[in-house]
This record gives sequence, C-alpha cells and structure tokens, in this order.
Amino acid sequence: MVLWNADADSAGKYRATASLFIQGNILGPIVPRGTRPGDSNDRIPHEDLRVLRALRVFCALTDQSGIRSDNSLDVYVGAEGQGHTVHYLLDFGEALGMHGANKERKWDGFEHFFPWKDTAVNFLRLGVPVRGWERFPVRQFDPRGSFEAAVFDPAEWKETHQFDPIRRSLPDDNYWAAKIVGALTRDHFETLFKAVEHPDPEYVQYLIDTLMLRKEKILRHFLYRVSPLESAGVEGGELKVEDIGRKLLPGDAGGSYRIEYYDSENHEIAAPAAVESRETQFGISVPNSAGDYLRIDVLALREGEDAVRPVEFHLRSRSDGTFRLVGIVH
Repeated sequence: MVLWNADADSAGKYRATASLFIQGNILGPIVPRGTRPGDSNDRIPHEDLRVLRALRVFCALTDQSGIRSDNSLDVYVGAEGQGHTVHYLLDFGEALGMHGANKERKWDGFEHFFPWKDTAVNFLRLGVPVRGWERFPVRQFDPRGSFEAAVFDPAEWKETHQFDPIRRSLPDDNYWAAKIVGALTRDHFETLFKAVEHPDPEYVQYLIDTLMLRKEKILRHFLYRVSPLESAGVEGGELKVEDIGRKLLPGDAGGSYRIEYYDSENHEIAAPAAVESRETQFGISVPNSAGDYLRIDVLALREGEDAVRPVEFHLRSRSDGTFRLVGIVH
C-alpha cells in the first residue's frame, strides 16, 4: 500500500530514506526552556544557549520550518554516573520547502501556525494587502513553490511552531551562525547533492541556486546587525582587525570605522579615531595612555550609515608592556 502511491524511476526503482538507530539510553526531547534535571553538564537554560538560538539562521537557510522540541532527542551514553548526555536534532526530511509543499501551505516559513495577532490584523483588513508568499504556486510534493529566494526575508523567517530559543535569538547569536553559513560555498552544495544522486539534475540545480541566493540574503542581514569584525592578533602595539563582512561579501561597500578607547572603569582614555581601509584587514594602534586594561570599541560604517552597534575588543597588558587580547563582545 505504501508503494502504491509512490513513483518509481525509469528502472522501476523506488527511492527511500532510512534513519540510523541512535545508541544510548533515551532521555527524551530537548526541552526548549530550562535545563535537564540530573544532567550535571546542563547548566545554561536552553533558551539562552547560543547553539539553539542560532538555529534561527541555519533553519532559515534550509527552510527547516519543522524545527521543534519533538524533532530532537537526548540520549545518555556510557556507564551510569560515568557517561554524558548527547543531543541530537532529528527529522530533516521536510527541509528545503518540503514541509510546506507536502501540506500545501503557502505560509510555511513565513508565519507561525495560527498566529493570533496576524490573524486578527488580516481579518480586520480583509486580507489586504496581499503578501508575496500568498502568490506562490504551491503544489503537493513539489517544493519549488515554497523554497525560493525572491520573497525570502531572513529577518522575517519563522518556524511553524514557535521554538523558544529561536524566538530569543540575539544579534550576536545570529552573527555567529552567519559566519558559519558564510563558509559554505557552491562546491559544498554541489558535492552534497552529488552524493544524493537525485534523478532530476534541473531540480538539483534549482536547489543549489536557491541556497546560494538565500545564503547571500542571510549574510547581508545578520552580519550587519553587529559590527562584523574579528581580531587577527596583536602585534607591535597594534590590534589587527579583520572585517568579516568585506571578507564574505567582497563587493560590499564600506571600509570606514570609528574607534573609541576606554579603561576598566569605562572612562575614555584617548580621543576617538577614524580608520579608512579597503582591505579585509587593518590595524588599530594601542594608545600610549593605555594602562593595565584596555577596551577598544570599533564601529563599522556601511555606505555612510552606522552598524547597529560596535564590537568591543578587550586587552590586558603583559609584564613587558605589550598587550594580549582577552575577549571580544559583538
């Protein structure tokens, strides 16, 4: 009966998926709030965990709108009292638009399931204006209608059932995830889909093209919710800074930075400075007035507009008078 409604290829073969059986003692799904009782390593409330909050970015890229607590599993591995808990995310079979296509939901990835506020507003406005996703030609089992990049807005992407950590994601969580997404190239996607051996090359090319377009939108939005800068080290009294935005989006305009210097008491210890650079890396001189502790705030400027907030580089002096980096806050 299962194969009766399935399509076979030209050779009469059916494609199927299989899941690896997870080893260990099953503890249940990952709870979206709080910690797991009895797990001594689980000290941070899950709604505050970056790896869970940042799922907003990863799921937006792949349109994994089915992300929720039920699609996860914790297992205990090892002897009782001597092992540890391993966390798994499960069920990606409806990513890449399949969740909306299978259920013929045009709103999948754009709205939560029955959002009270949006429903009330839509009712009062009699459905006007018509939103972009309402025009999608969604057909069952054809995800090309719902997995797209033209209407996709990373800031507005939504999972079907609200997942608390995602709803609590902060700009620095999303920036961290965007850097990882930025490392993915077309070659990575082509290698992945080649291993799948999908019989429709045009469909595969569509998925790859769409992923690349969604990736670029994700980078342009989430990188610039902060000043996308990292340290490349401290050398000879100069802090080396790398602009991740310019690195991941080479054609991006920018290259202007405003610098401010503070001590441990948050007192400004030197006049603000400005740096202009068209390279992905540039240097910032450590002022002579710096004491044992120094905080350098760097605000990136994009096309004449300030980034949302600066990045903080925290440095401490060594016995020889040089400085070492001890922390970065985005």
